[in-house]
Amino acid sequence: MTTDAKALIEKLHDLWNTGDLSRIPEIYDAAFVAHMPKGWSCSEFIGYDGVRHAVSRIRSAFPDWHERVENLIEGQGKVVTRYVSTGTHAGPFIGLSATGGVSQLMKFRFIAWSMAALPNNGA
Repeated sequence: MTTDAKALIEKLHDLWNTGDLSRIPEIYDAAFVAHMPKGWSCSEFIGYDGVRHAVSRIRSAFPDWHERVENLIEGQGKVVTRYVSTGTHAGPFIGLSATGGVSQLMKFRFIAWSMAALPNNGA
């Protein structure tokens, strides 16, 4: 894996782990579009405001949200991570009241990038 791609992926997971919204421009492109799973109030989040909303929404429902990367595979301008997300359901989320239970989800994140699309052109 290239150092730039690996560093970007580490920053991305750290942002979701910490909820530090000030780091969004370091990690996401202003034209970023996220396609969300069923149950979210909207099917996509666009740009910095969209990322801000998605992170805030997850972390308000699961304040101790944590993503642990299990595998990271890179090749031909793409990265796939397999990671486990955990968090205590402490606030409303997708129509469900807080349960106080701990949720654990195994997910995959697929990212295609080009150096031109990285914030600051990968610098």
